[in-house]
Amino acid sequence: MVESEYWRRYAADYRRMEVATIARWLEAGESGAVMGLVGCGRSNLLNFICHRPDALAPYLTRPDAHVLIMADIYNLPSNDLSSLYRTLLHAFSWNVERFQDGALQQDILRLYQENSDKLDPFQPQMALFDLMRACEQRGLQIVLVVNRFDRFCAKATDHMISSLRGLRDMFRGTLQFIAGMSQFLAYVDGPLSLGDVHDLLVTRLCWVGALNDADAATMIQDHFPAGLPEADKDQIGQLSGRYPSLLKAVCQWRQQVEAPGGNWVQALLAERSVQFRLGRIWQGLTQEERLALMELQKLQLELGRPGPAGTMAPPAARRHARLENDSGEILAGLAQRGLLAPAGKHWQIASELLVYYLVSTGSLTGGRLKLDPSSRILTAGRRKISDLTDMEFRILQYLFANPQARLSSTDIIENVWQSVTDIEYVDPNALQVHIANIRRKIEPLPHQPKHIVTWRGNPGGYQFFPEGKPGK
Repeated sequence: MVESEYWRRYAADYRRMEVATIARWLEAGESGAVMGLVGCGRSNLLNFICHRPDALAPYLTRPDAHVLIMADIYNLPSNDLSSLYRTLLHAFSWNVERFQDGALQQDILRLYQENSDKLDPFQPQMALFDLMRACEQRGLQIVLVVNRFDRFCAKATDHMISSLRGLRDMFRGTLQFIAGMSQFLAYVDGPLSLGDVHDLLVTRLCWVGALNDADAATMIQDHFPAGLPEADKDQIGQLSGRYPSLLKAVCQWRQQVEAPGGNWVQALLAERSVQFRLGRIWQGLTQEERLALMELQKLQLELGRPGPAGTMAPPAARRHARLENDSGEILAGLAQRGLLAPAGKHWQIASELLVYYLVSTGSLTGGRLKLDPSSRILTAGRRKISDLTDMEFRILQYLFANPQARLSSTDIIENVWQSVTDIEYVDPNALQVHIANIRRKIEPLPHQPKHIVTWRGNPGGYQFFPEGKPGK
């Protein structure tokens, strides 16, 4: 097997915890999703397992039976079934050397060449079925690795998505998917029929976040082959929290500075590349995740880092305990994505750069929305909103009953106005006016709504995210 020299530079135990998780899926014949915020190194991990089968081999009973193929379906030349099938055939052809059977190699090349220009989806579909059947007969386990799967779903048609699930069902014992995504499919502005694929993937998740000590040390060594003072290495780790994109940015800055000295934080936060990377991380969080991160950041700035054993004075410990009681699941999720690190019995923000970045950025944070039907008070994070009109309350009550669902304007009007007036005389523009008024009360930036998001499909309408939809 020919491996790219680039991927040979990585240690065989790179991202060993994540690789072990994925290997368990392969061993069980299951599909799953590799999740992580922008800059987490998700693409690196997926390419690594495709190009370095030796990293997976120790975890597999029959390593030679598993063939991992990177399929670039998120960037199709045309958004149709024919392009999807031909792209999958091309992925097999591109990776033909990973198949040890010479006759199968010839079949792969022939089937792609015969169908590379076919616009009718039936012919490349049948060719793909024939190819999968040949793999099935040889006892192979084909693993289609699809990075940026959330982007694919945002553009794909219903038929394209259901065809992928159909392919998986037809070859259940032979075909698996590993999908790389930066956000859950519930947040994707795509077609309506994501349910089957959603259930196929999200039951098994592998989160990609901060690098472990060994992988971080390797990245630093790659940037500084001549060596670096231990104090500088420690500084790089604390500033970046070992989050890959931040670690790389700090290393690149340090390469350009002869003797940094002084306050690295201030100098780095002035760098556009660092601001951009921090901004992408922040944009990928929901409003309730942002609020929890801001609460933790305030504690961290006020109290400083915990002592050597992770100890705190009793008042500080009580404040941390209160935050973790209120937002424990949210903090655990942020830790999975590499933004928090354990500090004794509590969490702390791992990257000092992120801590100080939030000083100027975190003010535009609303938090999760909660509605109390008895008092009619809406809570946005720590803020209470008590000036809802009767119609605004009715609309919100219906939205809270249908979180994340795509609701047409007609759905909302029929369910909200029915007990108020004759629906036939309700102008759809009236709903838009009420939604605009609600947004002014609940959204941190009403012109960039995160809670009540306009759905522009057919027939169009709104989606409600109590937690606040993350940015793209």
